[in-house]
Amino acid sequence: MHVHAGAEVSVNIAICDEHGKTLEQTEEGRPLVYNHGDGELPPGVEAALEGATVGTKLDLMLEVEEAFGPHDPAEVIAIPRAELPEDLEVEPGDWLPLTLEPEDGDDGEEEEVEVIVVAVDDDAVTIDLNHPYAGQRLRFQVEVLAIEPAQD
Repeated sequence: MHVHAGAEVSVNIAICDEHGKTLEQTEEGRPLVYNHGDGELPPGVEAALEGATVGTKLDLMLEVEEAFGPHDPAEVIAIPRAELPEDLEVEPGDWLPLTLEPEDGDDGEEEEVEVIVVAVDDDAVTIDLNHPYAGQRLRFQVEVLAIEPAQD
């Protein structure tokens, strides 16, 4: 069986910066399981995996656009303290869980994300909604472990 749209694919994956430092990786015996074509992995990784078979190993160096995209300054926003829980204590570098609600007219569901706090003052907490690796050229090492057919 080959990796194709809708297939449930299990992979071991390591993400490294362009100098080879490992940023994150799956743990032994705990692969990443994703639905191919759903955008769960960066576009360059999904494109490279299309048609792969169990046992395929890939070593990919992806440019910013193929990985997590460029860092968008518009995605760095200040949230007024009045809109946050009074007892919230955060400092720059902390990860903050956030629920994103669908925009008006969007039939989507709420999405739970974690964002990084970049600044804190008496009036606001500034967060960065960009992916933590946005703006970076990255190396992905991927091994396909299993492929299950698309579910109808």
